[in-house]
Amino acid sequence: MKVLTVFCALFIAANAVPFLKQLEEPFEGKTWVVLCASADTWINYGMPADIYHAYHVIKDHGIPDENIIVMHYDDIAQHPQNPSPGIVINRPDGPDVYYGVPKHYISKDVTPKNFLGVISGDPELKKQGKKVVESGPNDRIFVYLEDHGAKEVVSFPTGGMLHAKELNQVLTKMHTDKKFAKLVIYIDACESGSMFDKLLPTDINVYAVSATKPDELGWKAYHEKTKYFTYLAVWMSVKWLENSEQADLTKESVEAQYQYLKKHNNFTMDGEVHSQHAQEYGDLTIAKNEHVGQYMGDKKVINSVNTVQPEPSTGFSLSRDAAINIVKHKIEVTDDAEMKQAYIEELMGYLSRRELLDKQIKEYVNTLPGIEANVVLNERLELNNRECYTKLVDTFYDKCYNIGEEFTGTKWVVLVAGAPGWVDYASQSSVYHAYQVVHANGIPDENIIVFHPDDIANNKANPTPGKIIDHPGGDDVYHGVPKDYTGNDVNPTTFINVLKGSQELASKGKKVLNSGPNDHVFIYFLDHGAD
Repeated sequence: MKVLTVFCALFIAANAVPFLKQLEEPFEGKTWVVLCASADTWINYGMPADIYHAYHVIKDHGIPDENIIVMHYDDIAQHPQNPSPGIVINRPDGPDVYYGVPKHYISKDVTPKNFLGVISGDPELKKQGKKVVESGPNDRIFVYLEDHGAKEVVSFPTGGMLHAKELNQVLTKMHTDKKFAKLVIYIDACESGSMFDKLLPTDINVYAVSATKPDELGWKAYHEKTKYFTYLAVWMSVKWLENSEQADLTKESVEAQYQYLKKHNNFTMDGEVHSQHAQEYGDLTIAKNEHVGQYMGDKKVINSVNTVQPEPSTGFSLSRDAAINIVKHKIEVTDDAEMKQAYIEELMGYLSRRELLDKQIKEYVNTLPGIEANVVLNERLELNNRECYTKLVDTFYDKCYNIGEEFTGTKWVVLVAGAPGWVDYASQSSVYHAYQVVHANGIPDENIIVFHPDDIANNKANPTPGKIIDHPGGDDVYHGVPKDYTGNDVNPTTFINVLKGSQELASKGKKVLNSGPNDHVFIYFLDHGAD
């Protein structure tokens, strides 16, 4: 028995030698890296933050800038809700990860079409002066994509959805066109396994890792509850970046990094165990025979951009519930009665919009002939007609809701207190309170226009000169209120001209509504009325 054990060990060791040599020997060709966070808005802060962190980790490990392409909406560093303008962190109390990040594709250039064009080296994009992967048959490519997802789609705020079939077709064509020796792609999104499950061929030299199973939701992490009021990262990114910072990438196999993700599938939050399950697809021999350094750089790094954090015991959220959980926390910790009410109304808005969407989908399904509505709405069915499904998703995106974006335009607010005098104190105090609420919720002053007679703060009847309250014992709501239009400027003609965006008023340095077709406008008007 002992002899057999020794022979077995010798056999394993002998057969492992080619693998070990392959891990050590350099390859001919370049390594290209594409990092894409297609999500926008403050709610999705952690997604671009992950990409920024990844950029520094990969650059620190020796991939040169000329071989890295970054796609990000670029709307959080200077976001009105950012407590540290120009700085983005990816961990609680972590360092800035935004500095030095390239802006190859930002804002509305972050589209599925451009993403596929970048990884495949689209000559039309190159003609436009845009950076694309210019790889050849000896090169390796690493792609990391992060956003929201659903069955066989990854969401983009602009340009529609990225469909699984389309992605796999591009990867297959790149192999046919000899655009790479090996390609590794990570996708971190809800239901991201569906982007490859039963779709990605095993013989085109592509290895894929998804954050979740095909029908599983993903998790956000590091809910920062004191300054940022958002989630700083997404769970899969936390773990693969952590592993890339800890491990010697010249020795760590791609498979070992995948196993690290699997090891951390389960996490505990507030005493309860939760899970998301990383999956692997495609050519699994790549994971076994290649080391991470061949895709993320093989330079040894002592200290990277972030130190490893202790495992969090709270601060997670299902990705699709993040906005709701953020507002719930604000309601819990806010002592100010007015702000608490504003957050409650914001929460009710989220929930009512979900209910409306559910109702509309249910009504639509119930109108379809020959369809068992209860099964369609409540069970997971095998997708058997991708052409029809793709058309349905794209039509829904174009004609109904773009669930990949919260909003792409500019938000404008016009607040009007038309009635002057101490007797109409409540009219102006309500408008001042409204200003405090919308300003606190991220609408910048340049997009808020306030009309008010401004004759009560220092009215001789005011027992607290310079201060105005909106309820008994309340805080001052007058502080900081702009004086865009006061006194005699508060009149119907001026109000209408402001709404029209009067260039005559603008030429006098007055604020007017400068909105466009993608903008949202909210108007709050208080005064006496009649027929």
